[in-house]
Amino acid sequence: MYIQESLDKVFLAVFVDDSPAGFLVMKETSKYCAEIFVMGLMKKYHRLGLGSLLIKAFEDLARSLSFSYAQVKTVKRGIYEEYNKTNDFYKAMGYKELECFPSLWDENNPCQLYIKYLGEK
Repeated sequence: MYIQESLDKVFLAVFVDDSPAGFLVMKETSKYCAEIFVMGLMKKYHRLGLGSLLIKAFEDLARSLSFSYAQVKTVKRGIYEEYNKTNDFYKAMGYKELECFPSLWDENNPCQLYIKYLGEK
């Protein structure tokens, strides 16, 4: 589903020695907000700062496109260990918990919404 829905969206990638290491897809959710629609980094490249580089590139691009806010949705903390790390990452990047939608995806995957103010252009 993510692949199909990403085809018409902005795609950012990070490479290590000419090999793809990670990606981020940007989605416009309103004229004020850009979303990290999907993001992934190969596990062997975790904790090397590449995810932070992707977030910075995304936020810089969002600002240049006149978005004032960024958002990302992930599975709420406390459900899966891997998603606990994801929640910690977004918090470390300055994203704030806004709201949890317990059944947006399904009851086993409560959707945590994070936002970040990017500033006015």
